[in-house]
Amino acid sequence: MQTRVKQLSKSELKKAQKTFSEWSFNPKATALSRSFTFSDHVDALVFIARVTVHAQVLAHHPDILFTFKKVKVTLSTHDCDGISSQDLELAKRIEKIVHN
Repeated sequence: MQTRVKQLSKSELKKAQKTFSEWSFNPKATALSRSFTFSDHVDALVFIARVTVHAQVLAHHPDILFTFKKVKVTLSTHDCDGISSQDLELAKRIEKIVHN
């Protein structure tokens, strides 16, 4: 039996908004997203590939919008119709990709 993923509480969301200040939380706090701009098309694709590796490891897959050298990543947990700790873990890993 699979354990249902829990949506973050209001206090957890507030803390997450401070920790992930560069990410946008939608008005209902059911998703967070961030856009990234790269120097060229290839760098953007490499970023997507690196995010995909982490998504596979976590078995938690983001929505990715890719246009030439811009990438928008949106995280949400469909099992709980909101933001869960899985989203924050993937956001943390994405931040490490960007800053390394």
